[in-house]
Amino acid sequence: MVRANHLLWGGGRLLEWTPDGEGATLLLPVKGLRPGVYECVATLRRGRECGLFRVSVPGGVPAAFDAFLDRRTELCLPSRVYLGRFPVRGRRTALEFKSLGRSAYSRGTKLLLDRVRLVRVGDLPRERKGKTGGGKKSGGGARVPLEKKGKDFPRPVAVVPFFETPLVIDGSLEPAWEGAARDDLGVDTTGAPAPPGAATLLRIAADPKGLCLAFQCADREVSSPYAKRDDPLWLADSVEAFLDPDGDGKDYVELEVSPRGVLFDSSFQGPRRGENRSWNPAVEAAVKVKGTLNRPGDTDRGWVAELRIPWKEIPGRGGGLRPRPGAAWRANFFRVERSKGSRALGLSWAPVPEGDYHTLYRFGILRFGKTGRRGR
Repeated sequence: MVRANHLLWGGGRLLEWTPDGEGATLLLPVKGLRPGVYECVATLRRGRECGLFRVSVPGGVPAAFDAFLDRRTELCLPSRVYLGRFPVRGRRTALEFKSLGRSAYSRGTKLLLDRVRLVRVGDLPRERKGKTGGGKKSGGGARVPLEKKGKDFPRPVAVVPFFETPLVIDGSLEPAWEGAARDDLGVDTTGAPAPPGAATLLRIAADPKGLCLAFQCADREVSSPYAKRDDPLWLADSVEAFLDPDGDGKDYVELEVSPRGVLFDSSFQGPRRGENRSWNPAVEAAVKVKGTLNRPGDTDRGWVAELRIPWKEIPGRGGGLRPRPGAAWRANFFRVERSKGSRALGLSWAPVPEGDYHTLYRFGILRFGKTGRRGR
């Protein structure tokens, strides 16, 4: 424990943990709970020597967060991190904090934790007997269909045109892109309006080769320290696409592009389950920066990222083939804006108030139109 300002921190102290190495864990037992569904929020202090962590609770979806912060005026202030919603079946549970190392900006891997708050928000879902299961319990109760889960909130829909001629992927946003579906990433991940200066325009089209995406990002400081494929691009400036072609919430893919043109790609067998980073599709990607990359102090205008995901590279029952007119895919798109010394800003197409980009039932819909639009 370390002493802290008693006006800001509970009991005037913080729990300081310095992991022995990446993969080290800290277990916090919690007792005296009523069975039910709980939401968890942690209050912590961010700092220049703080690292990356993943929190997991039995029966819940792991949540990751970055405790680094380099703004002098905010270093001593409490920061709240939403850790998700999970079931508690007994009177006790435990939170496991796992070290994921540190971001490229950080100087260390510390965790400075003040408190963890658990709020009961409902009863446990009833276990249902399957047709052939004989009443055998599943880990998280009966699976709720994506449509049923998502019927209580609006979801974005994009009608994606087919172009007869392949688009040129070069980062220049040629006139052909004007015929694509377009939408703004105008809200943050919670659904609140995006702040000024972070305008992000998304364009979506289909051509004979694959699904084409273009992100036009306003940014006064374009930066990313990552240079290798599958580096953690989400910890700096980046754009992201999540695709679930058959909408079953099982097999889906994640693709990211940084202002340096670096790719991250991974496939999954369920929400954050069965991750396969060896999935390296032949994605075409091109980026153009309007300004200077990784040069703090000057003022940039932004950057453009274009990419094409070949139809044959998309796994799952809904992938592998060019979609027929009228076919519908589930998808979501994000932009992360983060410069050294600032908090990360996450913008989204379909909001994910839970804070988890892998919240599949919140995904929007791509509905493919008819062939006949020219791409050039």
